[in-house]
Amino acid sequence: MLDEQSEAQVAQLLNERGCRSSTGQPFSRALIQGLRCTYRLKIRFVRLQGQGLLTSRQIEDMLGPGTNRAKYWRKAGVLKLLKLNQHYQDLYQRPTEAELELMKHRNRKPSIQNPKRNPK
Repeated sequence: MLDEQSEAQVAQLLNERGCRSSTGQPFSRALIQGLRCTYRLKIRFVRLQGQGLLTSRQIEDMLGPGTNRAKYWRKAGVLKLLKLNQHYQDLYQRPTEAELELMKHRNRKPSIQNPKRNPK
């Protein structure tokens, strides 16, 4: 479950299923976090990074100089985003070689300007 949901989401799912802790208490984020630490399970961020997901900084490092390009390409629909948690931490799926080349060689769309009219 920790590969797919945050600790808070795991607690919520377990409670919805009627599960209780060994002491009969409902699950909480802190309880799930304690179990994860006790059993030395990796945090979700590390698990997802191990599966090849990248931070915006890592994407931008792949693209070269420029800031906020990962955000631009996410909004353009090229990069796929995975919400890590409720604290605005996100990871991106690794772009394919074709997507990477597109992002490296294609600038943002230029703003549309009115063409000059020729007087008659």
